[in-house]
Amino acid sequence: MATYKTPGVYIEEVSTFPPSVAEVSTAVPAFLGYTEKGPEVARISTLLEYEELFGKADGQSFVVTTTFDEASKSDVLDQINKQAGAEFLLYYSVALYLKNGG
Repeated sequence: MATYKTPGVYIEEVSTFPPSVAEVSTAVPAFLGYTEKGPEVARISTLLEYEELFGKADGQSFVVTTTFDEASKSDVLDQINKQAGAEFLLYYSVALYLKNGG
């Protein structure tokens, strides 16, 4: 109980109800990208579910031979992405998210 230094009327509110705001999870991750197959939208919980619905990533192997200068930097990066089969890289994003506790 609090100690009051001046006389008067004081109101103390004692909560008998639980907190009115329930703690809920507010993080809803959404991944957008190209996949090998599957529906447009699906809720998944594991990487196995993802692989069954959307497929896996393309095999990644490439060789880049180029000369680099600052003026053509974006052209070089575009060539690397095209050669790497960058169409189905969503698999890696989802896999890393789920492997890190997502």
